[in-house]
Amino acid sequence: MVAKESGVLEVEVPRKFLMQQNVVRMATAQGGQYGAVLYPRRPNDPIPKIAAGPADTATVSTGDGEQLLFLYPGQRCVTVGDLSFEGRAGICARTGKQIELHLLEGKSLVLAGGLGVRGSGPVSLSTAEEGPAELWSNGPQREIEVLLPPGRKGPLRGASDTNVVRREEGKLILKVPAGPWHGVVP
Repeated sequence: MVAKESGVLEVEVPRKFLMQQNVVRMATAQGGQYGAVLYPRRPNDPIPKIAAGPADTATVSTGDGEQLLFLYPGQRCVTVGDLSFEGRAGICARTGKQIELHLLEGKSLVLAGGLGVRGSGPVSLSTAEEGPAELWSNGPQREIEVLLPPGRKGPLRGASDTNVVRREEGKLILKVPAGPWHGVVP
């Protein structure tokens, strides 16, 4: 690994981990915002459809579902449809009855109706209409707030009860440890 003065970190990756890579170069004569979405796929997978969305978002549609991508150079507060986002980077993936919220860098990613996460990312929340909600986190020790849809009371499995700071109607306040962490809300 070599750190350069510009803040770019170069990493040498062993050949066995490399796959085909596509490079996209973009330029604009008038300045302003632009972005690129590089979406990995296997050779036999259908080509995803990538489209600009409202509020400078991008939508990636595949045969399985749709992902709404929030990626900004600075903090922003944005509402797109039933989804509110505050931060720099986040993803909402919907596949059938499954919903995944990935707060990568920011303060909140919340769906209307109660499902969401608040606190500093990275944190992911995955759930279906039926079945448990799963949480993943990686990073420093911190508190996160998990907003639960109606009907979920918020007991936590797969982690110590010491992770639960407070339970309230429709939400759990958790202290997640440093490093990788996983918990389940039945």
